[in-house]
This record gives sequence, C-alpha cells and structure tokens, in this order.
Amino acid sequence: MLAALRGDGDAATSRALRSDGQQALGHAGYGLAAVQAALGLSALGVGHYEAAYEHLRQIFTPGDLACHYVQRWWTIADLAAAAASVTIA
Repeated sequence: MLAALRGDGDAATSRALRSDGQQALGHAGYGLAAVQAALGLSALGVGHYEAAYEHLRQIFTPGDLACHYVQRWWTIADLAAAAASVTIA
C-alpha cells in the first residue's frame, strides 16, 4: 500500500501480487481486500482507471473473496474516483 501511495507502481504491483498468492493459500477477506486496494491505488496513480475500478470493485462485491465490509470505508473515495474517470475518459 505504501509503495502505491508513493507512486512506485511497479513495486506496489509486485508486492501485491506476491501477497495475493499467499492470501489465496490461507484466509481471504481482509488480506485480499488490502491487495486489491493496493493494486487499485497503483493503477489510479498511473492513470489506468478501468484497471483501478476493477481492482477496487472486488472489495464491494458480495461473494467475491476480496469483499470486506471494513475495507470499503477506506476505499470508497478511490472507487468513486476510478469510476468517475472511466465514465469521463
């Protein structure tokens, strides 16, 4: 998450994907939501709005392994920014 916030998209993506594999082996929930949030922020930072929307949307989709009710509070503004940018662009 910190790498994404710092604008280091490559590091954020690499670390998130590595973590994604580890979460898939164990418990999902918050861990996968955090991975999707990091990937979404990273994509937002480089202007890949559709990718950002797809990553962040998973946190809000019931039945998705990354769906997490607490993480939603922290990512709703990012999801809205991604959605608005997709519809405008």
